[in-house]
Amino acid sequence: MIVVNPVFRGLYVMNKQTLILAVAIVLFIKMIAVGCENERQPGPEEEIQVLKIGVLGPFTGGSSNVGDEFKAAVKMAFAENGNKIGHYQVEFVWIDSQSAPKRASLAYEKAATEEKIDVGLLNWHSSVAVAAMDAAARNEVPHFFGFGATDVIDEKYHHNPDYYSYWMGKTWPSPQKLTGGYVETLQKAIEEGRWIPSNNKVGIYGEDTDWGRSFGTAIASEFEKAGWDSLKNDNSAYSNFKLSLISLQPTTSSYLNLIVE
Repeated sequence: MIVVNPVFRGLYVMNKQTLILAVAIVLFIKMIAVGCENERQPGPEEEIQVLKIGVLGPFTGGSSNVGDEFKAAVKMAFAENGNKIGHYQVEFVWIDSQSAPKRASLAYEKAATEEKIDVGLLNWHSSVAVAAMDAAARNEVPHFFGFGATDVIDEKYHHNPDYYSYWMGKTWPSPQKLTGGYVETLQKAIEEGRWIPSNNKVGIYGEDTDWGRSFGTAIASEFEKAGWDSLKNDNSAYSNFKLSLISLQPTTSSYLNLIVE
């Protein structure tokens, strides 16, 4: 039996993944900062104006390590241009999602209405992106490079493209496009004799978020197509847990009990 955890995002980030994420963020941001800088330079008597950029990320809570990386990458990218884009002086407004959709939506609303941000940038959790899309659209704030992957974002956009066009540059594909490779890798290992499983049972569990549910459901389907038997917890091929959960022992134990049964 194998047990699959669809990327326990937020509670830990491996060093290599952290480096790749930080580099990717910097490159994305430099596309904006350097591109705009090259487009237009202020004249000698032109007044410097302020551009407020709302950076959405989990700056507190269980995923605050990701928020720290967001903040460092943003500061590093814009510092190369002296925190300026053309004749605009950049000011950052750090929008703390706290890894919670409702709190993120309220924080984004406050940033738009009280802090008067001009543009939004980044995002980590899929569920936060789904919630923040409304705040960005309602306040007509263009938001770039959200990392939310769930297909719920695509569904929401296609339901009303004009309204949700403010949410731009979805950086991750839908989970269904990511899951096949996991199953193919295992199947290839089995075919080549590199790994011999004791049975064809698979348990799938993950965070109770739009990301976790989308990924978990998709990869369960892929395993079943390949002939695996998805262990059912509460009549579902995918088990979820609260994002704030620290110990996964109860979940893994429940799958071991299913094997005994």
